[in-house]
Parts: sequence; structure tokens; C-alpha cells
Amino acid sequence: MIVERHGAPWVVVIKFQRYQQLLEAERELLRSRLQQASAEASTRAAHLSEAEVDDLIEQARDEAHLHT
Repeated sequence: MIVERHGAPWVVVIKFQRYQQLLEAERELLRSRLQQASAEASTRAAHLSEAEVDDLIEQARDEAHLHT
């Protein structure tokens, strides 16, 4: 069942089991995306020297301090 507000879909009523399935599917998708991003970052980082890694760490620290 779809509930509308001002003529636009607002809420959908579904069975709780289906809701749980949707949540699990969303978790799996997010987990997959995170694993892919992590693998890509690891691939990029594998080509960095220790000095480049240290420079990137310092940059990230500096940026983090700017936002606090």
C-alpha cells in the first residue's frame, strides 16, 4: 500500500519480512561498495613510497584539524 501526501508518494507499507530483506540487500550493497573502494585505495597506495605515505598522512591530519 502506498500513502501519498500532496499527491506524491510518501510512505509504503510492506510486510516486515520484505522490509528485513531490503535492509539486508542494502547492507550487502554498501559492504560491496566499501570493499571495492578499499581494494582500489590499496592498489593506489601500493605504488607510493614511504615518504609519499607520510606526506598524505600529514595532509589528512592538517585537513582534519581545520574541520574541528
